[in-house]
Amino acid sequence: MTGRRLFACGAALAGTAVAAGAFGAHGLEGRLAPDLLEIFDLAARYQLIHGVALLAVALAAARWPGAGLALGGWL
Repeated sequence: MTGRRLFACGAALAGTAVAAGAFGAHGLEGRLAPDLLEIFDLAARYQLIHGVALLAVALAAARWPGAGLALGGWL
């Protein structure tokens, strides 16, 4: 069950990262200074990377069950 929960969290993180990136590109363009828009874009990219990494940990935890992967995913 832990793998499914981690997968759901990873999918939610990745989905909100895509939504935040789209909002930054289309909703904040012209409203934020270029340097602040770049910081927002970087934050959205980091969230997307972490979401995909959590999906990978969830798949690994489902394939090789153990406390180490689950703990790593929740951390």
